Amino acid sequence: MIRNLPTRRNSANHQANLRRWMTVILASCLLTVSCTASAEVAEDSLQEPSGMSVSSTPGQFWLVSDAGPDIALVDETGATIKTISIDLPDTDWEGIVELENGNLLVAEERRYELIEIDPHIGTIVAINALSEMDGFDAIASLITQSSENKGLEGITVDGTGDIWVVKESEPALLIQVDADRTSIKSWIDPSPALANHLGVGAKKIDLSGLAPHTDSEKLWILSHKASTAFIWNTVTSTIDESHALDLDKAEGIAAHPDGVLIVDENSGRLVVIDVP
Repeated sequence: MIRNLPTRRNSANHQANLRRWMTVILASCLLTVSCTASAEVAEDSLQEPSGMSVSSTPGQFWLVSDAGPDIALVDETGATIKTISIDLPDTDWEGIVELENGNLLVAEERRYELIEIDPHIGTIVAINALSEMDGFDAIASLITQSSENKGLEGITVDGTGDIWVVKESEPALLIQVDADRTSIKSWIDPSPALANHLGVGAKKIDLSGLAPHTDSEKLWILSHKASTAFIWNTVTSTIDESHALDLDKAEGIAAHPDGVLIVDENSGRLVVIDVP
């Protein structure tokens, strides 16, 4: 099976996009076993893919880059369906998810903002900063003590409509936000549990991506430092299972009918975990 995944900035010319797709060959996988594939990255394609999410349209998914405010919608072959450029300077986008209303919600790393975008007209609908939400005081000191580039790295929505975001490190945080984006419902540093699960030190763990699981009480959490994708139980705050990844900098993760897709920011390699 051959797939194409754009991993650098897309041009406006669709035929040019066809020549720039990176070809990813996905080997057959056993259940719950990850398999990897390599790809060549075009110099002028979408730069530094940092977040990925399944679209509500079957066979399509969204990609976001921390190199600029561009969002790409691609199909299963890697063909660019459309590219959205948002007029918002000084952005560092690290995660994306499609909402039930069809809009997109992007996580801005350094400003700790959730930015809602209408993809049909390419405009910003709302910007919600974590600092303006009820309950922020409980995590304020944990955020102010960390480096600017250790902020939000992933975002997803669970089966109840609640929003989950991850802070990368210093410390790492998994934060639950209500569907209205007005209050922080819960937060936890999952890195000690993740490190203990792998039998490594806490410094070997960061959080780089987030995706929904088929079980509404669980989430996929990605760690690029540990090169591992974890299934996190949000009720028990424990790890159900983990999958080792042969990737340099795993940054984006998305649920998919064929498995879980993970993109490497540095190399453009794609990993598919085939799960039951």
